[in-house]
Amino acid sequence: MDKLKKIILQLDQKNYEAFEESLVKTNSDKFLILLRYYRSNKTDNLPELLHCNENALYVLKSRLFDKTQKYLLENHNSKNVEKNSFDHLSQYLIDYPRDTAIAMLHEIEKKYLQSNDPASLTTIYSVLKKAYYHSDKHYIYSQLYNKQVAYAISLEKADDILFSFNKNLANYYFSNSSTDLEILVLLKNELKNIYALNKSHKIELILNTVLIQILLFTEIELSDEEPVEDIIQKSESIISQYPEDKHIEQYKLILSFFKFEYYKKIQQFKKALSYFEIVNANSQKWLLQSNYCLAFKFLFSKIEVLTKVDRKEDLLAEPEDYYFDHYDFYSTVSFKFYDALKKYHAGQTKEAIVLLNKIIDNSSFVNFPHMEFEIKLSLAYFYYKKKDFELAGNILKNLSRKVNGSDEFNNYNNVKTFIKLLTSILAEKKTPAYLSKQAGLLEQYNFHNFSGRKILQYLQQDTDTILIPKRG
Repeated sequence: MDKLKKIILQLDQKNYEAFEESLVKTNSDKFLILLRYYRSNKTDNLPELLHCNENALYVLKSRLFDKTQKYLLENHNSKNVEKNSFDHLSQYLIDYPRDTAIAMLHEIEKKYLQSNDPASLTTIYSVLKKAYYHSDKHYIYSQLYNKQVAYAISLEKADDILFSFNKNLANYYFSNSSTDLEILVLLKNELKNIYALNKSHKIELILNTVLIQILLFTEIELSDEEPVEDIIQKSESIISQYPEDKHIEQYKLILSFFKFEYYKKIQQFKKALSYFEIVNANSQKWLLQSNYCLAFKFLFSKIEVLTKVDRKEDLLAEPEDYYFDHYDFYSTVSFKFYDALKKYHAGQTKEAIVLLNKIIDNSSFVNFPHMEFEIKLSLAYFYYKKKDFELAGNILKNLSRKVNGSDEFNNYNNVKTFIKLLTSILAEKKTPAYLSKQAGLLEQYNFHNFSGRKILQYLQQDTDTILIPKRG
């Protein structure tokens, strides 16, 4: 432990006395003996002086070395604000004797290794390779620096792909375009390549996030991948293994969202509700997660589940103001649409109509037919509920021309059938033939809606009972 002796001898008198006093206060007698022994340059037999064997002495020296490092670091940081900057860490090399500076830098390295932060590790290794410039350790720390730079670039690239993936997934949710699906597959494959080159737990977690969302929110088949539940479990295991890694802590909430969506999808609503509560407790800030997952999907699923379990009143007991990125078209439209649906379920149909018309006036849906169908069919239905049959009919005629006028919408049989159903109901003909036709159309709508890309799920209870007054 020559390093320990050098560091203790290099302490200025003020620091030495303060460190010595801290050991006195904690009744660290053996540490005090060892500290004073090195400070006074004694030559007594240490094991005899401390009444211990060589192994115990080694442990004692090692622990005192750690205490000395921590003391020096805490004492230095108490006088400095920028604790992570390169300039701040480089200052150690000119403010302290070299052995002392290196000891302090290695203590910082330990903390950065625990948090597994590549940016911070890049900084510390940059300084350490300079500290060891005239030593054979220079090569070791140069390699560690290069490794962290490469990892930081890979992680940044993985984050960029995740953000791009979620933007394209949102685009697919609005457009139902096969082109978006092809892009999602390409991004998934690119991310898998990055992970193959750098098997970091952070990149694995990002990859898992992509795989889970493909399986939950698209019709893409991933036959080579594990089931959703297994990937979620594996991701939770990663987070539990790295409790100090703040970069991945946010994924806890995201995984709760995935579990909510998964159990909702397989109709296990009791389990779904337990994870719903976790995400909903963070509802005000939830949409800020839009770069990391399809966050706005939670809003529509929330209405679907709360209406299904007869808890619509919960929609009124939430914050009016959600935080979200106003440059994010998908989150902005989804929140406004959600707000309208919430008002409808609260019995404020007129207010809901106003909000939906504002969305249509202020947004272009040229490239987003699926979301256009959702919003305009909801608006037509709300007009029907308010007995504004002419306005409802006009919307349905326009939608009918669009959906029937292009082969692009051949897979929208649910939309076509719902238009026919609501148009028939607006005619207000109560003959047995009409009522029978409407019952058949409702049956067709439900069939098409559950065998393809679903629409109006947040109005499912209404559409299930849409013919009951007519039959009465």
